[in-house]
Parts: sequence; C-alpha cells; structure tokens
Amino acid sequence: NDPRPMVDQGAETGVMEGQSVFAGRCIVGRIARAGRWVSTLQGIADPEFRGLARLVRGEGEDLTYGSEGLLEGAGEGVCRLMHVPATEAVSEGDRVYSAGHDALTAGPMFYGTVIRAELPAAASHWEIVVRPAVEWKQVRSVQILRKRIASERLLGQ
Repeated sequence: NDPRPMVDQGAETGVMEGQSVFAGRCIVGRIARAGRWVSTLQGIADPEFRGLARLVRGEGEDLTYGSEGLLEGAGEGVCRLMHVPATEAVSEGDRVYSAGHDALTAGPMFYGTVIRAELPAAASHWEIVVRPAVEWKQVRSVQILRKRIASERLLGQ
C-alpha cells in the first residue's frame, strides 16, 4: 500500500506519469504512477524526485537569474539544489524556480526558498538546502496541466 497522496484523476482523463503537479504557481511534485482512474503523487521532497531548477535573487523588476542546478528531494520535508558552481553567488532567502522550457506554463514555476547555503573549503559546488514553497499537509487541491487539442481545430483539417 503506497502511503503517498493520491489524486482522483488517471489515464482515463489524460494524466500521465511524470507530469508536474501544481498548487497555484508552485510545483509541489509530479505524477509518480498514473492508474486508470486514480494517480499517485510524488512530492518534491521525496528522495526520488529530480527536477531542473534555477536560482533567482531580487524583487519585482530587479531580478537576477542565477545558475541552474538539479533539485533533488532530500526527505524530511526539504530538497537539495545540486551542481551549483562555487563561483555562483548564493544566499539564504534566494528563491528556486523551475528551469528549462515548459510549453504548458507561461514561465518558471516556484519550487521554494534556500534555507541553507554552505561552501565547504576547496569545494567546487555549493551545498544548498531548499524549503519547498508548499508542504503536502497544506495542500487541499492540485492542478495537473495537460495539452488538449480543441475539437474545432481538428474539424479544419
């Protein structure tokens, strides 16, 4: 019996494994397993979660986009941002957004905030701990974005 949260949507409604799961503009996880009518969710703090991410500093119009890295679930309600070079400026409070292009969203989606950033002596990469923007226990509903071709477009072919 899988203890992970479930959503009452599955393959019958177009849900597929690997699809991102959102709470507003925050990524809270992905579809781990899509059954026929019900799907199992994997949160971003799950030790098996991986996603491309980017550091962002500043406010409003004064944003600075930092290095990309790999966001990994670390368990215990936190994530690690891996592969950020030691030459990059990183501070507690920096925000972490999705990186890469996603045709389903209008732009980067929020993962969480850096709560610890350490650069060990002679290390080539930072050790960064990220607190997810949304905890599973706070989530009451989620969104799963999927492509759908409008039937009127099919008629024009």
